[in-house]
Amino acid sequence: MSVIKTKSQIKIIVQQPKYKLKSKYKLKPKYKLKHKHKNIKKKKKTTLALVDSITYKVISSKQKNNKEIIVELFNKNVRGKKYNKVITNNHCGTEGHWLEKQMGIKPNSNNEPDKLGYEQKKDSGKITFGDWSAVEYIFKKNNKYNLTKDNFLKTFGSPNPKKNNRYSWSGKVFPKYGVKYNYAGQRMIFLENDDLVIQYSYLNDTREEKTSYMEDFKINVPIVLARWNKYKLENHILSKFGVKGFYICKKNKENIYDKICFGKVIDFQFFKIGLENNKIILDSGMYQGNSRNYSQFRANKSLWYDLLTEEY
Repeated sequence: MSVIKTKSQIKIIVQQPKYKLKSKYKLKPKYKLKHKHKNIKKKKKTTLALVDSITYKVISSKQKNNKEIIVELFNKNVRGKKYNKVITNNHCGTEGHWLEKQMGIKPNSNNEPDKLGYEQKKDSGKITFGDWSAVEYIFKKNNKYNLTKDNFLKTFGSPNPKKNNRYSWSGKVFPKYGVKYNYAGQRMIFLENDDLVIQYSYLNDTREEKTSYMEDFKINVPIVLARWNKYKLENHILSKFGVKGFYICKKNKENIYDKICFGKVIDFQFFKIGLENNKIILDSGMYQGNSRNYSQFRANKSLWYDLLTEEY
């Protein structure tokens, strides 16, 4: 008996006969055989039986596409599970790393989709596009102000009493998008060439400590503190979300993963409009003693949910 295998399954279709037929017909060879021995006994009557016949059918299987493979991985490794945080690990990205492992994604910093053309996202109140540093900071090496990162934080950041007055460029001192300057004389806008910049205006800085700043900052024109050029931002967006889109692994009220949802492709124009409408924010976490800049672009989950097209 032979078996025909397909990519997805092995299937044998057996047809059972309703009865077995016995026959008393004598089997006779078509040709007489010559033999050296003359006395050859005749063969005994043979009873023929109709044995079970087997029908083989080739079953065509549709090759699984990337989306089906991802859904299958989710069903097998994630659905119905709840992440249990390791007490000794306080890293906020731990669950994200756990989820990547379950979905067969190796840790990497590649500027490309996580899985088969789709960017993977964990369900959360705020979901991150990416941690993308500016291409230029005012404290860059050999800058004309001889400004170090530490001095930058003390000048344009603010102290945190809960962290032993450690200075950071985050919270209220860090600007939201808009033409209006905040209390610290800072604003975030797109230039005509679509570069995203954060500017400082001495005239719009309401803080008393500004009087102690170096003279180079006491001018009437805005100073660029950080710049994200359009080319780099657009490359980040299209490389991550412009291939096939994204998917979110959703949880229920008990924090148990129960759904996987696929969303649309995202381009630079959508990202830019989101920033201009403050639907997308730049959440800065730069602080003293850490070499990372922590420039995370995020949006409330409602923005991501509006982009979803399929749910499994």
